Amino acid sequence: GMITVFDAMKRPGYLIARLFCFILIKPFIRVTPLPQPLALDVSRPCLLVLPNIHASDELAVKSCSKQLGIAKYDIFFLPKRGKDRANRLFVEAVGAVLDEAPDTQVVPISVYWGRAPRKVGSLSQAYLADGWEVPGFIRRSLMVLLQMRQVSCYFGQAMDFGRLPSIPDESEPDAQQAFFHTRQQLFSEQFRKQREAVIGPDLSHRRILEQQVLQSQGVLDCIDQLAAETDKPTRSLQNTARKYLHEMAADYSYSVVRLLDLFLGWVWEKLYQGVNVNGMENVLEVAEDKQLIYVPCHRSHIDYLLLSYVIHQKGLMPPHIAAGINLNMPVVGSLLRRGGAFFIRRQFRDDKLYRAVLESYIATMCERGFPIEYFIEGGRSRTGLQLPHKAGMLAMTMRAAQDQRHRPLAFVPVYIGYERLLESHSYIKELYGEKKQKESLFDLFSARRYLKENYGRVNLSLGKAILADDIWSSLGVSQSPRPTDGEEFFTCIETLAQTIQTEVNNNASISSSNLIATALLGSNRNALVKPQLLQQIDLLEALMNVPVYRNSLYFDRSSHADAIERALALDLIQHNDHALGDIYYLDQKAQIGATFLRNNSLHVFILPALVASIIINTEKTSFRRIYAICYRLYPYLKAEFFLPWEPAELQPVIASILATLQQQDLVNNSNNLYWRNSPESEQFYALLVLSGACKASMERFYITAKLVLSKDGGYYDRASLEAACVQMAESLSVLHEFHAPDFFDKNLFRTFIASLVREGMFTEDEEGKLHYGRSFVNTRKFDKYVLSPSVQRSILQITRSGF
Repeated sequence: GMITVFDAMKRPGYLIARLFCFILIKPFIRVTPLPQPLALDVSRPCLLVLPNIHASDELAVKSCSKQLGIAKYDIFFLPKRGKDRANRLFVEAVGAVLDEAPDTQVVPISVYWGRAPRKVGSLSQAYLADGWEVPGFIRRSLMVLLQMRQVSCYFGQAMDFGRLPSIPDESEPDAQQAFFHTRQQLFSEQFRKQREAVIGPDLSHRRILEQQVLQSQGVLDCIDQLAAETDKPTRSLQNTARKYLHEMAADYSYSVVRLLDLFLGWVWEKLYQGVNVNGMENVLEVAEDKQLIYVPCHRSHIDYLLLSYVIHQKGLMPPHIAAGINLNMPVVGSLLRRGGAFFIRRQFRDDKLYRAVLESYIATMCERGFPIEYFIEGGRSRTGLQLPHKAGMLAMTMRAAQDQRHRPLAFVPVYIGYERLLESHSYIKELYGEKKQKESLFDLFSARRYLKENYGRVNLSLGKAILADDIWSSLGVSQSPRPTDGEEFFTCIETLAQTIQTEVNNNASISSSNLIATALLGSNRNALVKPQLLQQIDLLEALMNVPVYRNSLYFDRSSHADAIERALALDLIQHNDHALGDIYYLDQKAQIGATFLRNNSLHVFILPALVASIIINTEKTSFRRIYAICYRLYPYLKAEFFLPWEPAELQPVIASILATLQQQDLVNNSNNLYWRNSPESEQFYALLVLSGACKASMERFYITAKLVLSKDGGYYDRASLEAACVQMAESLSVLHEFHAPDFFDKNLFRTFIASLVREGMFTEDEEGKLHYGRSFVNTRKFDKYVLSPSVQRSILQITRSGF
């Protein structure tokens, strides 16, 4: 029923508006509850509190409550501040409801006209939608008429209304006024948080934000320092700082965001067969009281458009996105800027003033509650594997959060996986050595051809938020203020970056296409008959239950027949209808796309593949030996694939993998000894195909080892070792007919060499030369357990031929 404590129902204007809404609007209104999923127990009675007196909002809430099936509800309007009599009646009425039904949920609820998470129907609807400004009577009426099918009701967290004391006596007017003000603030703060979470902070005073950045202490100190060091006039440096800010700052527009939502919805329908979103509840848990920093993996230019679109569709404000200055093109740059992009230069290490302005800008955005998004990998991965992180933006964000006025930082790891990439052709060229093509307007116009192709589905998963406070606590730092520089600070940044990238992989969303690509690439000729392919898919599904991954991975499950048909339709695989049975295979073009798909999920299967490889290359071996080899090689796999376990936690993981392989009849076990089946058996071949998943990583490891150990008359520096490794890998790929250019990608060797230094296998002297220790030599001796004799022989021959 409708309860109002300030006699709104007696007002003729409200009665007329209510009659108009319930007769003309009610038959057509369509309301969407937010957030999704909804954290509300609909079986319990609810007391729904609205911030404003609008008959249209009452209608929307009633419609939504009926749609949700709320068992019993009352609707209250929150009285305005200073209305003491109304506030008294409001509090007494709430108390009466709670006395009658103590389990009633007191829920603040906001109604948004034109903010429903579905396609906007027209440009006028995109413009006439709720914002921070209070609309007049005419605009409000137009909004209700045009947006009646685009309405959303945001249900806030149920409030503990009974915590505050009872109403003071009228003989204490000051105490009574303070009491009502506190009540008012309690709800007003909730409504403000809801509005910020849904449509973002109030941006009506952009000039104030600019002034706040340029007048920050960090920027002023930097200008004073540079003026003293360079003798440049202070005014000139101030103008430079202002120019930097105008170059980078977003110019967020609600109208543009709605128009982009309309446009992108159409684009996704043309490009993809669906966008699967998982883990949105992880964001909703922290959206209202934490400063959100979205940190996705970066595989395509589509990433930031897709994530912003999904977040907007789910009822939250799209983030401000750190974009490369290369995207600040005419027309496109302006549109992206109004959609929330802020542009930063690739290199600015030596420009102290630019850094100071950027840090102040990030700090101001955090203070004002803007969600932010950036890619800590720096650039897009061309191989499907995550790139090593670059800590600059993380460090700036963590420094910005030292101010106690800011909400606590919550970093949201985001995994994005594509069945087919728009940039796949350019990636292949770059991996084969061509220079990266600069973005241009021509690319935008030529992109129309992509709308005619099938790019399958996209999987997007949002992991549990990583709280900055938890990272500091894990390092034993609890004092405030926390360090913003020095060894302790950079240890925190490194820990945070590793945690983010590990959690991105932990929350991977794996499709059947990933499994098919992994299976076919593991076979000798990249081909399997149908029963073998089906067996391999079943095996990979079983191995996804390894500890840790079990509770965090998302699997886009479909029947094997449907999965294979999808892969064929996307040209991911080819089919040969042979007389002896169906054969599925990869041609040279498909191998490259399959490699990218396989690499997206390779972190899940790399350790099982290593265990399979050890068993394949030995007659019989003990658990202790398997564990010892994995333990020695694990640090390099952990660095490359951001695996979640510490070396000390590895033993139960290896045991779980062996148990799974034994359940699949691929491994035999007796008296703590493990051995493979006969080489002629199907089980042996299935194990061999599984072991193929780790082949490239192990070969990269032993290429590096052979080169270093065979070096006469001196040592490599990082750059020369990286170059030699790439050349040797290219030669090996020709000898063994590899058609995957990621095998000799310089970034993978760079990551691996850096991990050798970090793990203490290499030491770097003052001249930059690398020296290896005894532990590196001992680890290299395990090659016979993980590499086939033919590959060992080829690596040895290439090394002797002049590398």
